[in-house]
Amino acid sequence: HLINPMDGYPIKHSTKSASIIAKNCIDADAIATMSLLNPNPYNAIKLINEIDNVDAIILIEDSDGEIVKIQSEGFDKFLSN
Repeated sequence: HLINPMDGYPIKHSTKSASIIAKNCIDADAIATMSLLNPNPYNAIKLINEIDNVDAIILIEDSDGEIVKIQSEGFDKFLSN
């Protein structure tokens, strides 16, 4: 849902999904938007790891078309086996 203001078309990038867990919705929304705007999702996760009480998982598509999972250090506690 991010639009390039220069051409009016959606921003093209490798990020396919960003799920953020935070104490409140407005923080999660802002961090998700930052994650999608960041051209390097690894840098987004690095930043998220520095924010207290925030965790995330970002799914990207690699050059072979495979989906790669990148997650914050604390995200595992939200996953069930």
